[in-house]
Amino acid sequence: MRIAIANSAEVDQIWALISEKMQIGCDKTGGATSSAELWQMCRRGDAFLLVGFEQVIVVASVWRFETWPSGQVFRCVGLCGSRPELWMRDLYEFAISQAKIGGTDRLIAQGRKGWRRLIEKYVTGRVRTLWETVEVH
Repeated sequence: MRIAIANSAEVDQIWALISEKMQIGCDKTGGATSSAELWQMCRRGDAFLLVGFEQVIVVASVWRFETWPSGQVFRCVGLCGSRPELWMRDLYEFAISQAKIGGTDRLIAQGRKGWRRLIEKYVTGRVRTLWETVEVH
């Protein structure tokens, strides 16, 4: 599998193919962001669109550098794809290489519970747990 960063001219073409799947992922993780917001980040150059493909796109993810009080991180803010067991390692290695180019070796991601079993071998520590309040009275 080949993984690459989409250039600014490619973002719109690729987004047309992944927008719906990216929105499903956003909805499943609590709706804190949207496919449209992620697309705008990539178009503005505020985030990178990483795409894994063979003959077709198999995975797409949006990453950005953030400066935290503890230092710089490379954070995954959006992800969609099927059969992650086929591309997770490649995506992880590519993200690490890009993080190093940007001056950090720290990757940050959050997602729904189902992702845990796939990323557990790459995790060195849990930063936080996110809870959602179902009812507020």
